[in-house]
Amino acid sequence: MFDHLIVGVDGRDGGRDAVALATALRPKRITLVRAHPVEPIAGLGGADAVGAVHAETEKELVTLRDELAPEADTLVVADRSPARALQRVAQDAGADLIVIGSAHHGPVARLLLGDVGRAVIAHAPCAVAVAPRDYRDKAATPRRIAVGYDDGPEARAALEFASAAASELDAELTLVHAWDIPTVAVPEAVYLVGDEELTRTLKEAAQERLDAGLKIAGPKAKGVLERGEPSFILTSISEGQDLLVLGSRGWGPVRRIMLGSTSDRLVHRASCPVIVVPRPEQADAEGDAQAREDATA
Repeated sequence: MFDHLIVGVDGRDGGRDAVALATALRPKRITLVRAHPVEPIAGLGGADAVGAVHAETEKELVTLRDELAPEADTLVVADRSPARALQRVAQDAGADLIVIGSAHHGPVARLLLGDVGRAVIAHAPCAVAVAPRDYRDKAATPRRIAVGYDDGPEARAALEFASAAASELDAELTLVHAWDIPTVAVPEAVYLVGDEELTRTLKEAAQERLDAGLKIAGPKAKGVLERGEPSFILTSISEGQDLLVLGSRGWGPVRRIMLGSTSDRLVHRASCPVIVVPRPEQADAEGDAQAREDATA
């Protein structure tokens, strides 16, 4: 399942959380990556200064590796953008997953993306995992994995990823499908639209979508059907899970991650690590075709 993980290390506690999550996923190979600015630091100059920064950064990374993940490889990259460095390394290596930590100033036991985290996810060439703050203190191989599922192509890609991870890690898999009745906005108010028959119809349709996902996931998976806003439902579910898997938004560059409102909220609110999976290539092709059709309509 996990052949090669790229782990972003920034010298802060978020980097340690990321390493802890990477090792908990039991990959065949881990590469710890840290970027440093290309320019010389103030007061020094020339190639010697850049070389000194590179050597010091490499020394710090190796020390961290020896402490937390002795079997991991290390790579120091000269790049002013840590996010770009991680994306490029992952692309070149054909990595399965980029692992990052949350911003160090985030709420305790919650995720909070800083600028680097957002940039990494925005154009990642593969799935991205985000470890909550202080995850290193409780890291363990995931035994309970939940996946947000709505029967769209992005959700099916997330389900495929989560199913493979659950099989590899011998973990329990739960599909979570949130549904609600339509709303209509009028000046100064928002009203729920529906009656008992409509509510029953919508719930039955939601159950059918969940059942279809369970058939894909296999007999060992279980389903949870909840009425409400997806991000709030999944945030609550995350408190009892070891890993939460989400699909990316239904549009964006080919095989890249585009966070929608639900995944963006969850990457900030979830209590457990979150993995965001890129949209499938077929969905990209269909989305591009639809965009061209809309432009000429």
